[in-house]
Amino acid sequence: KSSPTYGRIPNVIWNEENIMFNTADATPLLIREVYEYYLYTGDVATVMSIWNRIILAVDAVYIAHKDRYNFVPNEDADDWMDARILGQDSYSPRGDRQVEIQSLWFTALYAVVQMADELIRRNENYLPLLQDIDIAVVKRKRDEYLNEAEKLSRSFKKMFITKEAPYIYDHLNKDGTPDVLARPNVLLAMYYNDLPGIPSLIDRDSGLLAFKYISSNCVFEHGVASLGR
Repeated sequence: KSSPTYGRIPNVIWNEENIMFNTADATPLLIREVYEYYLYTGDVATVMSIWNRIILAVDAVYIAHKDRYNFVPNEDADDWMDARILGQDSYSPRGDRQVEIQSLWFTALYAVVQMADELIRRNENYLPLLQDIDIAVVKRKRDEYLNEAEKLSRSFKKMFITKEAPYIYDHLNKDGTPDVLARPNVLLAMYYNDLPGIPSLIDRDSGLLAFKYISSNCVFEHGVASLGR
């Protein structure tokens, strides 16, 4: 529990002694995909079987590491743009609050709220829950995560969305200043957030302006770039 990677999904497992945790998106993405699986299948049993691990991941990663704005800071190459020069410095540094990571955590928090609502409904309708699920904890975590998601949303709208180009910032730098270069990660942020039962983190008009800006700066005759002009 004292490990800085406690609760995180690893990036690469070479063997038991060599495990790389340099991924900020894997943990909230797994929670998102559990929720998407539940939406498609209605398989509550699987949700219940890993429920306590989902709570552990949120508490140990998001709750434990969020900053005063309810964002989760990460290192330069802890996202999908993880290429490094000779294994050291990032080719495209994005530390330390990336737009798609914050969108993933917002979505993951709401996904847990939605799945908690299902467990609460089962309990109220006298349907069975697994023995290791404490319904009082489910209710408490449901309210806590809803509150955290709403605070994250307010900070996101204030600090990531702007009326000027690029309209939605790719990331915030460690000193709190926004990065104004065009990258496609805003599109990932919108995609990750697009699920039934999950409120929109990015309003339609801002998303459309950002999409047009990214398209005009990252799409060329020779292909699509991950960094604009």
